[in-house]
Amino acid sequence: MNFEWDGRKNKSNIAKHGFDFANDMNNTSKTDWARIDAMTDEEIDTSDIPPLSDEFFVKAKLRLPVSSNATVTVEVDTETLEWFQQQGEEAGKQMSAALRIYAEAHKYTDT
Repeated sequence: MNFEWDGRKNKSNIAKHGFDFANDMNNTSKTDWARIDAMTDEEIDTSDIPPLSDEFFVKAKLRLPVSSNATVTVEVDTETLEWFQQQGEEAGKQMSAALRIYAEAHKYTDT
């Protein structure tokens, strides 16, 4: 795919959004990502993050990005299916979310 630089559009972006593609896209991060990746959970300072209250979790809703889904038939034990159905009308979406979370958590682990 070929792109052609449009100086007028860039000036318009700067005026409208305060973003200059010519300069801002060439900046590289000064973050030491290797050091961040090597940190353990215990080394991360979370002291400035307030604890989440029970009220937060009561009001919290799981929101996932819309993505393309495939329709499949999967055998699920009765007890698990009933539990998901007891959670509300969105049982299928909740099961899909649980599978996605599991898959993401195990994506980079040895099998």
